[in-house]
Amino acid sequence: MKYTRQDDMAGYHTTVGADVPERFTFPAFRSLLNHCDDATFVCAAQLGAPPQTTGATPTPVAAILGRMSDDGKKAKLMSVLVDPPHRRRGLATRLMLQFLEWAALQEADYAEVRYTNRSKSTSALEAVLGATGWSRPQDTMTFAKADPNTLMKLDWIRQQSSCPPRLTEPVYWENLTTSDRTSIKRQLDAGNAPSEVSPFWEEENIAADISLGLRRDGDIVGWMVCHTIPVLPHHIRYSRSFACPVRAGRGNGPWLMANAVKRHLASSYYEENPRIMFDLMSDNTPMVRLFEKRIKPAVDEAYELRISTIALR
Repeated sequence: MKYTRQDDMAGYHTTVGADVPERFTFPAFRSLLNHCDDATFVCAAQLGAPPQTTGATPTPVAAILGRMSDDGKKAKLMSVLVDPPHRRRGLATRLMLQFLEWAALQEADYAEVRYTNRSKSTSALEAVLGATGWSRPQDTMTFAKADPNTLMKLDWIRQQSSCPPRLTEPVYWENLTTSDRTSIKRQLDAGNAPSEVSPFWEEENIAADISLGLRRDGDIVGWMVCHTIPVLPHHIRYSRSFACPVRAGRGNGPWLMANAVKRHLASSYYEENPRIMFDLMSDNTPMVRLFEKRIKPAVDEAYELRISTIALR
């Protein structure tokens, strides 16, 4: 359903359900732009008066895209973009307010936006969030990209990759047994390992020749699970890591990381995926410390994933 709205933006009007060029959102979301359903919100700011008053073809200069979560409780802001010549005129703020109006009409409990701080427009987005009542953005995850050959030259990587793990035996993911899977599930269910680092995430994309775990007394007590990334060619994502924090097993987190890098370079994945992308949850303190102290000096790009929310009820 399309409808236009003339408001106090001099020289512009907004249209909900407008046909919007693909460049106004990210590649992964472009299929939503012009094939909207009731759970999707698309609104464009267009230059000039509404077409019903002029007969002219409208020119989109800004757009916002949102979508309801499957449970209907959350409205997800997916993107908002304003063409450079039309920035600093209140268009993003106007579109944001219309998105929030729509989300409230959908009876969402709250709206949420997730974004990275790698874009030059991050400060502009955060200014709009602040002006429209969203919470102060919080860092939730660090992403970093690196060359495994560069990492393999680090002294600590070479040392860890040539030594056995402490008081455990390595388990290579392609050899994971049913008993091992049961052990991991038991630990996750008991809360001994955070659900956010479950090695069963996106199993269809696991790079088994790189991923590995640690076994002690019949239980899996650590893992480094790596994934291919369908939307990011040439990279392997080092995405789910855990090492049981008991004193006897300390030091095994670095061992898992170093040996994943070693296996990456020797694997069948390396030729087509010669790059690493790390992601670390901000509350995974041991891995954050390892990254800051040992890995960050060797990466060539690092950025944060941020989250902001606003209550609608």
